[in-house]
Amino acid sequence: MRRAVSACILLAMAASASAAVQLDISSGFNMDAWCGAKEFQVLRTQGCDLGELQGGNALGVGWYVLGQQNMMVGNTTETGFGQAYSTEADWNHPVWASGNTGTPEDGVLTGADRVYHIASHLGNATLPGDWLEVENPAGTWLPSKPEVRMASKPNAMVVASGHNKTSFQIAEVIAALPVEQQAAYTDINFVIGGWNQADPNRFTRIFAVYADGTEDLLYSFTDNDGGQAPVVANSKVIALGAEDFVPVYGFTHNYNSSSGTTGNIGAFAGTLYEFAEPLELDSTKVLAAIKMIDNSPGTNWNARGTSIFAATAIPEPATLALLGLGALGLIRRRR
Repeated sequence: MRRAVSACILLAMAASASAAVQLDISSGFNMDAWCGAKEFQVLRTQGCDLGELQGGNALGVGWYVLGQQNMMVGNTTETGFGQAYSTEADWNHPVWASGNTGTPEDGVLTGADRVYHIASHLGNATLPGDWLEVENPAGTWLPSKPEVRMASKPNAMVVASGHNKTSFQIAEVIAALPVEQQAAYTDINFVIGGWNQADPNRFTRIFAVYADGTEDLLYSFTDNDGGQAPVVANSKVIALGAEDFVPVYGFTHNYNSSSGTTGNIGAFAGTLYEFAEPLELDSTKVLAAIKMIDNSPGTNWNARGTSIFAATAIPEPATLALLGLGALGLIRRRR
């Protein structure tokens, strides 16, 4: 029996050593990048668009993730989330989003060598429940009282700056990992994309923050005018740095608030990316957080931005082996 238990632990250790861990970076979420189905229903009822009801970038609504007055949408089906991008008053009700219309209903993306968990309607193990809209989407459009707005739910980690940084700027963001995920890892990869502005990704730096207080620069985007690939919106293509990234998911539709009183769900192609090669971590240290900064926050009149939607890391095998041996010792003491 003891040998069988030992064998099971060793097998579990071997499997875990190559298993990717979907990191929970939600503590760093600071922008709402999606228009949810329930939010859209409120817009149809109130007769306003999402900008009027939720506000702009300065209030945490990520309009330039795709472009001015555009936001991503998440898939929702009759047998899944069960809320349509329409109301009974619409001639084409119900409008479901499935396939590659929006991002996956459960938020699970498959990359080249690992899985990622992004925000979604149905939720997943890392981000359970509905992350695309507030708990109870509601609001009343009162032009005389613009402070009365529908709340938003942050679901992306962002550094960005408006054309005039005094109107909007996020120069630094840190995602602290849950204690149970703070461990040694060999490498990390992200679901990432630049904002559809004049200088996407310009000045962005991504760091690993370790438990001992040290930091490693994982990736440095260009400082050049014009910015760098990748950009989430397919309509804006930049060649510089494109070889460092590969597509992880493509969608065909979005929410556009400029095409009517309430806006609509229409064709707008976009892509979420991962690094072509995972970024190496110091496997002798415990990863505690991910930090993203604008390396030139004083630069004005250069609209720019970068979004991280998910992170997945590969555990360091020796750490898992120690954990396995600890579990084996505990079993022996109990016996």
